[in-house]
Amino acid sequence: MGEEIVRDLAPLGIRVRLDRVPDTQYFGALTDPSARPDMVLIAYSKDFPSGSDYFPATFSSSALVSGNGDPSLLGATPRQLHQWGYSVHSVPNVDDRIGQCQRATFSLAVSCWASLDQYLMQAVVPWVPLLAWTGSFVVSSRVRSFSFDQSVPFPAASLDRIRLATGPPAAPP
Repeated sequence: MGEEIVRDLAPLGIRVRLDRVPDTQYFGALTDPSARPDMVLIAYSKDFPSGSDYFPATFSSSALVSGNGDPSLLGATPRQLHQWGYSVHSVPNVDDRIGQCQRATFSLAVSCWASLDQYLMQAVVPWVPLLAWTGSFVVSSRVRSFSFDQSVPFPAASLDRIRLATGPPAAPP
């Protein structure tokens, strides 16, 4: 994917140097703020369909302290920025907004996370989604119903919900 991004940005006058990192070192390099990457490719999957599953671990200052990584460095203190070799002395912090959203419930929570997302993408750290996984399920004609876990692309977490037709399989049309 890196080569494609380099090729796509070139006509815009944006020159990118692609630095490959071995799989075994990728997350270590990503979570090291002193590595100072200008652009990173990250894949996220949801565990729970809420901003509470994504925003705190990605954009809060606690993500910097825990070593989970926050490539945007939101919430970094002046001391941290200096320690990591940055010349800037302050960066935005959205911890208060994340806290407000975490305390909200139902439609207020959805609105809060959406508002935070818009603020982040429009004013703070514009991230560009490059692709989204879309999948299809091809199943036997005997399968009458099944459900699947939204966080993974297969029905592994819900095998007890697969219902098959009784009797011999139907003849193909």
